[in-house]
Amino acid sequence: MWAYSCCRAQYKINIEALYTTDFMTKLVRRQRDRLEDILRNLTPERIKVGDAMVWCLDHADNSQEIVECIAESLSILQTPVPKKVIEW
Repeated sequence: MWAYSCCRAQYKINIEALYTTDFMTKLVRRQRDRLEDILRNLTPERIKVGDAMVWCLDHADNSQEIVECIAESLSILQTPVPKKVIEW
């Protein structure tokens, strides 16, 4: 259990509950397709890497599925190693 105060209000958060699958949501198909497009078109350019990071942070409530999608993209044998290094 973790507690903090903000604006004179007390909040208690059960940290373990944050990591249960009930709390995490799934990406909708459109979001999953967008993530796959981002990964497919990722290059070492700062702006593209930054855009990918921002997208992942914006959808952090879907972190488990985002990690699974990245892991899948890294496991594709046809993907060149330099591309995999960019994604990692």
